[in-house]
Amino acid sequence: MTLLNIVKEFFRRTGIREPQILFSSKDLQLIQVIGLANEVVEDLSLTRKQWTAQEREASFLALATEVQRPLTEIAPGFLWMVDESFFNRTTKLKIEGPMSASQWQAAKSVTYASAYSQFRFVGNELRLYPAPAINDVLAFEYRSNYLIRGADNTYKQYFSADDDEFVLDPSLLIAGLRAFWKKDKGLPSEAEYRSYERLVQNFSAHDKANTELSMNGSCQDRRPGIFIPDSDYTL
Repeated sequence: MTLLNIVKEFFRRTGIREPQILFSSKDLQLIQVIGLANEVVEDLSLTRKQWTAQEREASFLALATEVQRPLTEIAPGFLWMVDESFFNRTTKLKIEGPMSASQWQAAKSVTYASAYSQFRFVGNELRLYPAPAINDVLAFEYRSNYLIRGADNTYKQYFSADDDEFVLDPSLLIAGLRAFWKKDKGLPSEAEYRSYERLVQNFSAHDKANTELSMNGSCQDRRPGIFIPDSDYTL
């Protein structure tokens, strides 16, 4: 649902005449609503649980140097890497880390050859040691702070156009706007905040599929062997 349509619905529920445009308007009330919408997105993306919509995969070609490309280029909207998810797909080997500053300096003080690279973040840089071979395919999963998709299908942190889409359920943003709006206006907002919190809790509880738990100690992993289907036999 686009930001314009979300704001229209918010205005209808607030009893204010709905707008036809947002970003090209000079109306201070609309400018405030856009800012509040971005504030709600910050709340949902940074201070709440991490939504599946924030899960991303970074895949890139390695440089044959310690310093790789900037994180902003490799993983747009990067918040943090998912643990144990960094692999060299060319060598089929895991890339270990992240290393601490002391571990990194200790490793670099000794010259050695290894097929296993280790990684460390320094500022906006991803560093690997020993350096991988050029054009090795490297990949990891990470959490992004991008919950907005533009008309060009690229993701971003803040709304910047009327037709930007909010990738979570629009009711979350509408409820957040109602609560944040009343608070900013100095109006009683407790009921709206409770409604917003209930929606966040409900959607976050069902945001990700859960695996089946076994209480008898059996293992559901697929292992080599003969697979016999439970139906559709051909005689």
